[in-house]
Amino acid sequence: MDPKIAQRIGGLRFSVFAMDIIHLAESTGADIVAVGKVYFKLRSVLSFSRIRELAMQVDAASPYWQRVAVRNLLDDLSDYQSIITGNIVKRMILEKVDMQKCVDGVVQEHVDSWCTQYKSQLDGYYRFLEDINSTQLDLSRLVLIIRALSVFTAEKDHHV
Repeated sequence: MDPKIAQRIGGLRFSVFAMDIIHLAESTGADIVAVGKVYFKLRSVLSFSRIRELAMQVDAASPYWQRVAVRNLLDDLSDYQSIITGNIVKRMILEKVDMQKCVDGVVQEHVDSWCTQYKSQLDGYYRFLEDINSTQLDLSRLVLIIRALSVFTAEKDHHV
């Protein structure tokens, strides 16, 4: 494959993330840099890159309909990342965080607060991820780990 084409295709993966970040910034009125920092911090905390990597291994070795299912699940993963990021950003707005001065420490503090809020669910999620990392991932496990993210999308009542 032509290296220039490969480079352009490789960049498309990140443009999907950029579109999510832009949408979240516009829909919440938050600073785009702050939203991006939350988005990628959350991606790290929830090991989304690892899940995507494992899913691509399943995808490569699967029949057509399983590949379609894997791609739909990866779309769901992106949706969950966007929803959870939006919830954290909305909380930051409620707490009147100065988004223009939103440094890494402030983002870390709010992501840590979110992790504390969902500690018991995160513990189960991490155990499941650990199990997946130690075994061969298949479509059923991929469905379960991505569906497990739904517990993080319902924002718990919090007083600001």
